[in-house]
Amino acid sequence: MLNFKYDSLNAKLYRWFYNVRRMPNLCPYFWKSIIMWILIVPYELIVLPGQLRLLILRQNDLDDKSDEITFGVLGHVAIQFGISFLYFWYNVLFLHNQGAHANGSVGVYYAIGFITTIGIVVGGAIALGVVLKEKSDKKKLDAYLIEHDGNYPWNDEHLKKNKRPSLIIEGIKAWYQKSCPQINWEGQPKQFES
Repeated sequence: MLNFKYDSLNAKLYRWFYNVRRMPNLCPYFWKSIIMWILIVPYELIVLPGQLRLLILRQNDLDDKSDEITFGVLGHVAIQFGISFLYFWYNVLFLHNQGAHANGSVGVYYAIGFITTIGIVVGGAIALGVVLKEKSDKKKLDAYLIEHDGNYPWNDEHLKKNKRPSLIIEGIKAWYQKSCPQINWEGQPKQFES
């Protein structure tokens, strides 16, 4: 039996996208999550105007739908950042910065694209630093194990107990083994448990 968190980002998106509260076992959850991630942006492009209308006209109807509005707005912001990023690099590579000083929305897209590029570079540098730190820690651990005859400085059972399964890895293993393990949803309200 696998343990996943009921309030993880993927589980919240799953419940919002499929409008369900009870979470399934691994196989339908895995495949429906893949479909959800493929269709979420086109779905948001269609649904956002209706969501905003409900937000403005009927605020009481959205008491249980706050995630819907939040994810809708964040999705459109991410799309705009993506368009700006592509425009910035199109301008730099093909137009040789001719539109860099244009007034209006073109200039705004250029500026936002530049800021997004810096954000991606900084985020990539941070991610690279984390990866290099993990490799360094692994080398230090290997040196420690060699020095101390393979004895870990901590209890292995603690590591196995606290290890979180990956949805993608567990889904591929289930597909390959033609099995469908149950998921224990940590934090799931009692009325939604099966």
